[in-house]
Amino acid sequence: MKYQPSTGPSTWRRFLWERRGWLFPGLVISLLIGLSVMQLSGSSVGVYDSFFGRSTPDLVNGQPRTVRSDEWMVTTPLTAAQQAEQFPTTNQDIGEGQDMSLVVDVPYADWSSLFKPQNWAFFWLPLDMAFAFKWWSLAALLLLAVYSFVLFFAPQRYLLAALISLAFLFSPFIQWWYQSITVLPIAYGLLMWLAAMRLIQTPQSRPGIAIVWALGLGYLAACFALLMYPAFQITVALCLVAVAVAYLQSQRLWSTLFRRRNLLLLGLALLLAGGITALFLVQHLDAVKATLGTVYPGSRQVSSGGLSIYSVLTWPLDYLLLDNQQAAVFDSNQSEASGFLLIGFVLMPYLVWLLGRRTASSTDDQPSWMRPLLFTSCLLAGLFLARMFVPFGDPLYSLLGLSKVPHIRLLIGLGLLNLIFVIIALLRPHRPLTNWRQLFSWRQLAVVASVGAIYAGLVWLVVQQFHPSTVGTREILFLIAVLTACTAPLLSPFMPVRLVGLLVLVSYSLLSAATVHPLYRGLNLHQTAFAQYIQQTEPADDGYWAANDSPILSALLVANGAETRGGVNTYPQRDLWQQHFPDHQNVTNRYAHVRFQFDDAQTKPRVELIQSDSFYVRVAACDPLVRQLAIDHIVSDRPLTAPCFSRQEQRQFDQKTLYLYHR
Repeated sequence: MKYQPSTGPSTWRRFLWERRGWLFPGLVISLLIGLSVMQLSGSSVGVYDSFFGRSTPDLVNGQPRTVRSDEWMVTTPLTAAQQAEQFPTTNQDIGEGQDMSLVVDVPYADWSSLFKPQNWAFFWLPLDMAFAFKWWSLAALLLLAVYSFVLFFAPQRYLLAALISLAFLFSPFIQWWYQSITVLPIAYGLLMWLAAMRLIQTPQSRPGIAIVWALGLGYLAACFALLMYPAFQITVALCLVAVAVAYLQSQRLWSTLFRRRNLLLLGLALLLAGGITALFLVQHLDAVKATLGTVYPGSRQVSSGGLSIYSVLTWPLDYLLLDNQQAAVFDSNQSEASGFLLIGFVLMPYLVWLLGRRTASSTDDQPSWMRPLLFTSCLLAGLFLARMFVPFGDPLYSLLGLSKVPHIRLLIGLGLLNLIFVIIALLRPHRPLTNWRQLFSWRQLAVVASVGAIYAGLVWLVVQQFHPSTVGTREILFLIAVLTACTAPLLSPFMPVRLVGLLVLVSYSLLSAATVHPLYRGLNLHQTAFAQYIQQTEPADDGYWAANDSPILSALLVANGAETRGGVNTYPQRDLWQQHFPDHQNVTNRYAHVRFQFDDAQTKPRVELIQSDSFYVRVAACDPLVRQLAIDHIVSDRPLTAPCFSRQEQRQFDQKTLYLYHR
């Protein structure tokens, strides 16, 4: 019998090679599970440790970011409050009761939670582990959505897709604004786009597959709609609709789109998502009406123009935001100052020139979708930039829904378009690199020189505007070199050179934003000495608690199940404030952090706007208003004059002295 060598190892290698596209998703999911099991998240709840002067053994790496107060002072304490009360849809501990299904993304036990998969873990895992799972699930969804989106245009380019998704995740804007309302509109939006395209392109002979895509599209659209943050949803939707139109036109798919089956299934998906959204809105109609009727954000109308050009141009220096002292030069907090690394916008004019030529050599192997997608993205970028800087065109923008979108929120649209420009640059037709001398043609050297000149001018403008004293000449030169090194190679005709540029871009993204968040184990909101004091005292009566001019103490009261006046009201307690301050609806009728300030010198209670989303209630501790609001407990980090409170304590919690007043 003739000897035949074993084919086992080669068969195994072939099996792995054919499924190499699952390597990156498998790695992402493994990290998601591992970090969740270790209860690690990027939360900045370490701020509470600092407030009480505690050591921070749970802070594994990095530093808490006080600027991310939407996370550590709003969403995270409200999440803990929901867990403490067994996930009510309306949390009665917050003022007169607060519907938790709107605005902030926290877990609640209701059928609509089926369309908020990021919160499912809270119903079957311990709080610390579930919180970590939610934290990383946002990043995982975004990575997988961008990865799949790139693979749609570049099948089997797995490394390229993985690197692009990493660069996008570590955009400073994504990291500084890291929360559901920022990350998930992009992730769900890209997945919706993919489901719609797959549905349209599914052969007529496979109706079952088409139905699956339709159901997936309907589910994703419902998830997208129930995020309930129009400022980002509208912007993302405009980008994806424009990209869909350009792609369908380029592929001549309009006739396929209008086939009876596709129209029926697309209609089914929209009907499913629309029905779910309508049912949700009807069920929560009172809260929806209260939100829409607010001075802020419900009645907000944004006029065209007026944004500072530096709100867009500062992105090359976004790495400075990681240092609190350096960040101060931008005249804004880190979240407001952050942006996307707009490499693609520097590439855009080159791409228009390269892809706009109609020579046979430039168009023979060029994907048919590339030019329409490029030119459509350029037009939409122009629309967004005009909206930001040019003071006219409001009627058009109102038709598009942009009248409700603050200019700075349009940055999310520029980030998506930037992603498309980078994808186009990488997927352009390329030539084989056969000789290293090909890298030094006069044309490529001219590209490098011109790109370097663009960055030199841009960085000079920003430095002249903000005078960041910590940025020296050597650092500026190094920065220009790095930016040139990750942009110019993307314009190369050789794919290996483009990949080098992409690797530099990923590295620069990591440099700019990878350390925005600390690594923190657990939450430690229910186990501290102050938390246990609240939990022991609260069941004794039905009175309300209030913190004296301390958002931190107010958040901890809410997190530990205390019935609380003040704190974050995601929509106004209108009946309450109308009764006591009927002439100040312009102050109280808003999404706001309500801060009580107990001041014995305040002879008459008054409300005072601090900023668009916060106001003071200034009142003496023994004013009749305090009794009318049923405030029986006051906690303060400084002594008060409050003779009407029968029991007054001065207690030490860790290294912090607090003054407690009880009726």
